[in-house]
Amino acid sequence: MEYLKNKIIISKSLQYLLLVLSFFISPLISLLISIILYFFYIDHEINKKFLIIMISLSIAYFSFHLIPLETDDLFRHYKILNTIKNVSFLDSFKFGYPGVPLNTIIMYICSKIFNEVRLYPSILIFFGFLFLFMIFLKLENKFRIPKSLEFILFVFVFFEMVPRYYFSGIRNHFTFIILSFLIIEFYFSKKSRSKILLSIIISILLYFIHNGVILVLILFSFYELIYKNLVSKKICKILNVFIVFCLPLIAFAMNIVKEIMPSLLNFVLFQKINFYTSTLFNIQNINQYILFIILVIFNMIVNYLIINKIKTTDNEIIKYLNFFKFICLVTLGFIPNMMMLLRFIYLISFLSIPIFFIYFNKENNKMRKNIIIFTMVVLIGIQIIYTYKSLIAYPLLFDKGLIDLLFFTY
Repeated sequence: MEYLKNKIIISKSLQYLLLVLSFFISPLISLLISIILYFFYIDHEINKKFLIIMISLSIAYFSFHLIPLETDDLFRHYKILNTIKNVSFLDSFKFGYPGVPLNTIIMYICSKIFNEVRLYPSILIFFGFLFLFMIFLKLENKFRIPKSLEFILFVFVFFEMVPRYYFSGIRNHFTFIILSFLIIEFYFSKKSRSKILLSIIISILLYFIHNGVILVLILFSFYELIYKNLVSKKICKILNVFIVFCLPLIAFAMNIVKEIMPSLLNFVLFQKINFYTSTLFNIQNINQYILFIILVIFNMIVNYLIINKIKTTDNEIIKYLNFFKFICLVTLGFIPNMMMLLRFIYLISFLSIPIFFIYFNKENNKMRKNIIIFTMVVLIGIQIIYTYKSLIAYPLLFDKGLIDLLFFTY
């Protein structure tokens, strides 16, 4: 018996070793093997966590060798990183992005201490995908669905979050993934003071990496403290109308603020609100704009299909479904601004993962389920076509040739 146990341990260790070796031979092969094993062959949680690390590491490798276009946020990140590389720690805050000191510290560590600016995007990509897969791992243990459906869901989420923008923008996706993980943990895990305190601390730290986090935190707090406790359906409906038309109303309020208290525009937060509310209906890509609206509506439909199926005893599920419905309403409210809609599509893509897990776990109507799966596949196809066209217009360039990139090189 002891012999068999030792043999199994050695066998697993050998599998891990082979997978690590495959990464150092070819990160692409390692990535493909790890994804196939994760979604179709491996069930044990510890083994899956190892595969998640390998998948995230392989994707981070490609981001390490990415050369950004001048229009990419990553291009600006590299300019700042190269500047910080030549200054002291205290001076680095003068050259970093304003209002995000933790981001500047990470930049300083990568460029000055480790002397490698490419570590900055690869670290944020690594931990972003790590937590994205941790969301999948958490939910697959709670809501059992067929492996093929889980894979389709991953592909759907991967393209819905617009991966080209993750590689070129980095911070927004990274902070939204971590924040989505914390929100999902809040609804689907046992609450304790230490967990809540840790989540608050992490949320604050995320704000100091990307200020866009504050809007999600405000919305989450508003929902938990006020919106979900509203008793009157009439007040709820009025509030929903206000949410859907929030941007034009905020733009109107900002015009008043600029007249009465122009000094507020000295604050970064008010500058950003003013920027987003002064560029309403400035649609640069109508096809992408329509696709985003379709994705929001599709997520709302799936949410609606299951919200009436859930028993009242499934309290945590109902709470999350209602929260997701609220976030979708807010996203509809951001339709007048293409940039805000884009950012909240990222958020919805991550927060929708539990919605689809619950739906595929609870839905008994095969025809309805097949229609949803078919719609997902069609939307994946549309998003692949859009991603392909986007890569032609704004290609992902690497600092190595194709052959060198496929095989591990520094």
